[in-house]
Amino acid sequence: MSKKQIDYAMVEKTILVIVNQNQKPDLASIKKQMGILDNHFDQIIEYYFYMWEQRHTTTYLDTIEPLKTSELNEFQVKDFAKRTVQLEESLAMMRATIEATEDCLLMINKEGKLVGFNKKLVDFVGLPQSVLTSKDETEGLKYLFSQIVDQQELATLVTQKYQNPVPGPCGEMLFKDGRIVERYYQPQIVNNEVVGHVWSLRDITERRKQEKTLRLANRAMSASTHGIILIENNAEFIVTYINPASIDLLSINTSTTLQKPLFDGIPELRSHQNKLLEILQIEKKGALTLQYPSKEKVIWLDIKIDPIYEKDQKTISHFVCIINDVSRNKELENILQYKAVHDALTGLPNKLYLEDSIRYRINEASRNVEKFGLLFIDIDRFKNTNDTLGHRVGDILLCLFSKR
Repeated sequence: MSKKQIDYAMVEKTILVIVNQNQKPDLASIKKQMGILDNHFDQIIEYYFYMWEQRHTTTYLDTIEPLKTSELNEFQVKDFAKRTVQLEESLAMMRATIEATEDCLLMINKEGKLVGFNKKLVDFVGLPQSVLTSKDETEGLKYLFSQIVDQQELATLVTQKYQNPVPGPCGEMLFKDGRIVERYYQPQIVNNEVVGHVWSLRDITERRKQEKTLRLANRAMSASTHGIILIENNAEFIVTYINPASIDLLSINTSTTLQKPLFDGIPELRSHQNKLLEILQIEKKGALTLQYPSKEKVIWLDIKIDPIYEKDQKTISHFVCIINDVSRNKELENILQYKAVHDALTGLPNKLYLEDSIRYRINEASRNVEKFGLLFIDIDRFKNTNDTLGHRVGDILLCLFSKR
């Protein structure tokens, strides 16, 4: 058998025999089926085998007619074999790049037929196995269109791009199952002529959900009556967010506080710097109550600090500070403490206060080896006043006596 007797049709027929036997064709099996034992015809067989693979894996090469052996001399065969290897390597690199991308890719030829797509698109759209095995481009496009909410908008966009093939982003597209994709268009140009169109679809559903959640969280923080401050976890503890309640509560403004170190943006906190740094640098979580000068008066603030972790749940990216004005609570607490150790009528220290004071003085005297005295004061015939003039007058007398 000579090289001139081997043509594309012969190799294709041999390959089909191998395929019908449920075997994967390769150079060795093709040679065996053709009864060729030596390596003299390997290059020409490999060339035609490669052409067969391309014709059956993509429609881009459907128009390429296989060269006849009679038209090839020894040098041309070697040259074609070399170019074939280079082309195969380039195509392999291109396929690997297409499959590695996170985007869904569709390739349309200039006749408007679907000629290629990556696995990401198959998985995302859920192309039925019947469409994949039939290799019917029209059915593939029909199925894709059927999954989209606004099919007319997509058809209009495709028409516009084919008439004016300007590359770039093309907005978003909503699928019927609620998923959202971002579209990008790139024409395929050869010799200043558009020979195809590439569409890139990126799933941004999660991103849009996160953006919506972030907007809702931002609105909630803005509307909150609690002061909320976000602090970046770095050496200077940069303030990255302040809600309106914090601005009003701390008498600060965003221009002098945002993106500034915590103790520079809110200098009134410097007197409590050590305790705050202990929480931020060591404890990572905590609370403290402090006095804060605000609007020409001193108020009591309750500050709770919690860490915000990255996705790894180990690295702290920020701290959130929740601030509340507890001045009224402090006032009530002081009133209750005062009433607990003072007489309600006269305002004088009561028995509980007296017992605590005596106990304290005894301990102090023992420790310092000192002496102290205890003076008893009584009102003579006070019972007679209550009995003759009544308890109301007796109370008035006690109040007058307590003021002297």
